[in-house]
Amino acid sequence: MTLDLANNPPASLFSFLSGNANFRRVWLIGICSGIVRWLEMLAFGIYVFDLTGSAFLVTSFTLMRFIPFALFGPVTGALVDRFGQQNVLRWSLTFMFLTSGVLLWLTTSGWLELWHLAMASIFAGFYWTTDFPARRNLIGELAGPDLLARALSFDAASNTMTRALGPLTGGLLMATLGISGILALTLTLYFLSLVLALRLMSRSKNLQKATASLFREILAGFRFARTRPDILAAFSITIIFNLFGFPFTALIPVIGIQTLHLTPDGVGMIAATEGIGAMIGAVLAGRSKTIGQVWVAYGGGVSVCMIGILIMGTGQDVAWVVTGIIVAGFGAGFFAATQVMITYRLSPPDQRSRMLGILTFCIGSAPIGFAVLGYMSDWLGTGPALVIMGVEGIIAMSLFWLIFRHAIRASAR
Repeated sequence: MTLDLANNPPASLFSFLSGNANFRRVWLIGICSGIVRWLEMLAFGIYVFDLTGSAFLVTSFTLMRFIPFALFGPVTGALVDRFGQQNVLRWSLTFMFLTSGVLLWLTTSGWLELWHLAMASIFAGFYWTTDFPARRNLIGELAGPDLLARALSFDAASNTMTRALGPLTGGLLMATLGISGILALTLTLYFLSLVLALRLMSRSKNLQKATASLFREILAGFRFARTRPDILAAFSITIIFNLFGFPFTALIPVIGIQTLHLTPDGVGMIAATEGIGAMIGAVLAGRSKTIGQVWVAYGGGVSVCMIGILIMGTGQDVAWVVTGIIVAGFGAGFFAATQVMITYRLSPPDQRSRMLGILTFCIGSAPIGFAVLGYMSDWLGTGPALVIMGVEGIIAMSLFWLIFRHAIRASAR
């Protein structure tokens, strides 16, 4: 049974969740893949640092996950328009399930090498690149205009929960079963996600016929974005966050092992505090009702994250570093909960997949931030590197406000 949202809008998000199996499946796919994302980032970081002792290599492995965002972000938005959200999700999840199976086989056979994990990181980036426009756009379609803001906020808050569950699980598994335990759980969660994706009921509406080349469709999306200063402002905040904010997450294993001298399960615990802060921030950001409030949560979250990074960079004991991680996560939660929401609300329906694709492309700026932070950490140490990134982020947000303040005020009216 499906709900006719146009003629019978649900009274609440709870009744919608209980009555719409498709939304529950899409939401659970996000939970499973979110746990995989964060436990892999932590576990691969611990594994690489134990083998090499290089902060730059640790951040490089996370960097590889974001290269596909920059290369293929706009393409995935156009592909979603052509082939549909469900099909894109099914294809990408099938690929990741097979990739995880090969990795587990290599590990149990004793043949696993660092370059295998590097390739797996790049492949995971390809999956994230397709998940971002496909799953988020599907959530928006399923929820309808009446529940759009609450549905996207609920999904974002749920996914920030995986930022705690993933590292906590990853740290415990690394301490007990090692990398093979991580890969076994990854394979299981991708399998569950694929089963859920295969059970999604068909939604064939608004599939675009291939009347123009894929390249022209991508260019059309960029041309539209160029005419909207408010959308350009939203994209700019995403670029700033991914250049100066998000890269700190890759250094948590290095800080835990090198600065705080923690075991893998201890590293997982301090990494989980970032997810706890993010979850609180996302829940509070979800209360934003007007577009003006969403802008405050979106930009303000990035600024708070930078303050948390400064606190982390000046800490030498567990309490101070954890405080910084929680504050940074709190700000990142505000950002994560409103990033898709503001892009979705500012974009007309026929441009949403393309705008989410371009937003994915903007997330692809993260490799620059990861590379710079990793290099500075090996050169100056993790503390000074984090302080420099935090200061640069605050300066960037100040310049952003000077450039886009009129566009933001106009869109908030």
